[in-house]
Amino acid sequence: MTEKFIPEIMVIGVDSLGNVVNDMEKSDLAEVEFFAVSTEIKNLEKSSTTVKIQLGVDEESIKCDVEKIQNILDGVNMVFIIAHPKELMNNRVLRIISEVTIRKNIITVAIVPKSLSYEKHLMDIIDIDIQNLEKMMDSVVVIKVDESLHPDNIVKNLSGEEIVNYTCSVLKKCVKGILDLTMRTGLISLDFEDITAILKKSGLTLFSFAESVGENRATCAVEQLIKSPLLERSIFGAGKILINVAGDDSIELDEARSIADIITSASGKGPEEILFGLTIDEDLGDKLEVYLYANGFDS
Repeated sequence: MTEKFIPEIMVIGVDSLGNVVNDMEKSDLAEVEFFAVSTEIKNLEKSSTTVKIQLGVDEESIKCDVEKIQNILDGVNMVFIIAHPKELMNNRVLRIISEVTIRKNIITVAIVPKSLSYEKHLMDIIDIDIQNLEKMMDSVVVIKVDESLHPDNIVKNLSGEEIVNYTCSVLKKCVKGILDLTMRTGLISLDFEDITAILKKSGLTLFSFAESVGENRATCAVEQLIKSPLLERSIFGAGKILINVAGDDSIELDEARSIADIITSASGKGPEEILFGLTIDEDLGDKLEVYLYANGFDS
C-alpha cells in the first residue's frame, strides 16, 4: 500500500488578524505552522504566535519582502490566509503572498470573516475587494459571522470578547475540516490531490459546519449544515463539493453516506461531483461533526 502523502500546511494571519492564529497555535491543529505577517509592528505585537514577520511599506523593500515570504513558504503545499475584510484593498501583504504562492504553485485559501453590521457603502466596497481577492487566491471563503451569532436576526447582548472568540472558533473549524482530511486516519480517505482538485482556482467557496449527538445525529447535523447562516448563499448549483464527516470509531459508513446523499440532493448535482471523507477522531465521543465546502458556482 502506498503511504499517504502528508502535505506541508501553513496558516498565516494577516495584519490585524495576526492575533487570530494565537488560539489556533494552542489548539489541536497538529503538524501545521503558524505565522503572523504585517507591515505594522503594532499588529505583530498583539500576536503571540511563535513566528512574526514585518514587511516594508514602500516599493524599495519589495525585493527583500518577497524573499522573506519565499523563505517561509519553502516546501509548503497549502496556505490558509486569514484576512480582515476592511484590509483587503491594496493590501501589500496579500499581494506579496499571492505573487510567491503562484510562483511556487502553492494552493492558497483565503478566509475572510464578514460582519453584516457594516454600512451598505462599506459592504459594497468589501464585496468588490473580495472579488479582486478571488483573482489572487485559489479559493476565498467568506464567513458571515454576525448571522451565525444572531440566528433569525435576533440581537443578543454579546460582549466584544465573546464575538471575537466565536469568530476565531469558526475560522479554526474552517481550517480544521480540511486539515483532518489530509492528516487523520479515515474510513474513507481523500488524498491531497482530491482536495487540490476542489480548491484549485475555485474562486468563492462556501463553508458550513454542524455537529450533533444522539440517535438521529446524522440527519440533524446535515439539516443544520445546509441551512447554516454561515453560508453566503444556498449550495444549490455548486460545481464542486467537499464533505468531511468526523466521529469516533463507532461511526457507521451508512451515516456518512446518508449525509452525502442529502447534500447531493440539496446541491442538485450528481454524486460524481461530490467528494466526501470519513475521518476518525476518538476525542469526539458520541458527537458527529460535518464540514462542508462548496464552490464552482456559475456567475
